Amino acid sequence: MKKIILLTTLFILSFNFSTRAMDFSVAAVVNGDAISNFALFDRVNLIINSSGIENTQENRNKFAAQSLNSLVNESLQRQIAKEIGVEATTDDLNRAILEIEAKNNLEAGGFDNFVASQNITKPALIDQLKAQILWKKIVSRKIYHKIVVSNFEIQDTIDWLSSKNSVKEVYLSDIFISSDDKESETETLRVMNHLVNELRSGKSFSSIAKQFSESENAIKGGVIGWVPIEKLSPDIQKAIEGKTNEVTDPIKVDDGYRIIQIGNIRDKRPEADEKRVTEILRMKKLELESRKFMKNLRASAFIEIRL
Repeated sequence: MKKIILLTTLFILSFNFSTRAMDFSVAAVVNGDAISNFALFDRVNLIINSSGIENTQENRNKFAAQSLNSLVNESLQRQIAKEIGVEATTDDLNRAILEIEAKNNLEAGGFDNFVASQNITKPALIDQLKAQILWKKIVSRKIYHKIVVSNFEIQDTIDWLSSKNSVKEVYLSDIFISSDDKESETETLRVMNHLVNELRSGKSFSSIAKQFSESENAIKGGVIGWVPIEKLSPDIQKAIEGKTNEVTDPIKVDDGYRIIQIGNIRDKRPEADEKRVTEILRMKKLELESRKFMKNLRASAFIEIRL
C-alpha cells in the first residue's frame, strides 16, 4: 500500500496548543483509522509528566512528533491485534494497574489518586497500557514461536564462556527510537539529543525509557542487565569505554538511535548453563525481530499526517 508521511518542521513549530479547549481535528490517519488532536494532546501530556520533563510549550513542541509516532504505532498494533484475534482484557488491564501500584509503593486501589497526582489523564494512560498489553500478545502470537536458536549458536556461546576464568560485565539500560529514512532520522536524533540533556540534568532514565523507548525492555525502564563487554558491538564498546554511571550520546544503529545508561562494571565467573544461554540468545533475536515486524507494518501501511 502507498505510504504518505507529511511530517515537517512546520508541524513541529505549529504544535502550539496549550490547553485541551480546542476544536476537534484529525492529527493523522492510519489505514483509515483516525488519530485526533485530543489524543495527541493527551499523549504529549502523558509522556512529559510521566517522565519528569518540565511541561513547557517548548518541550511540548519538541516531543509532539515523537508522541504522534507512538500513537501511529499503537494504531497499527490495534489493527493487527484485531486481525489475529487478540485483545487487552479487563483482567489484563487490572494486572497492569496492580503492577503500577506495587512499583510505586501504592496501597491497593491507589491508582486513580496516583494518576491525578502526576497530572496525567487517566484515559491516555489506560490507552497506553492496553497498547503495551496488545503488543506483548502480538509478539507472542506472531513472532516468538518463529525464533530459532541453533545448536551451533548455543554451543559457540557455551564454548566462549567455558574458555574464560572470568568475564568483565557491565550493567546497561537503553532507550531506542527507530528511524525509517533521512527525514525521520533527523527528527529522531533531535529528540534523542534533547533526552540526553534531560537525563544529564538528573531526570529519571527509567521514567523516560518507559515513555520514549521502542525496545522490548521499555516496560522495565529500559533495563538490559549485566552484559559481557566483549559481546557488545564495537560502537557501543567505544561509547562506554572507561565510563560508569553515565549516559552516552545518541549511538547510531542500523534502524535508529540508542542512548545507553552505563552502570557498574564487575568481573564474574561465567555461567555456561545451556538453558540460560538459550534464553539470552532467544530474547536478543526476539528484540530484533519485533523491531523488524513493526518496521514492516509501517512500511505497508497508509499513514497520513494532517497537522
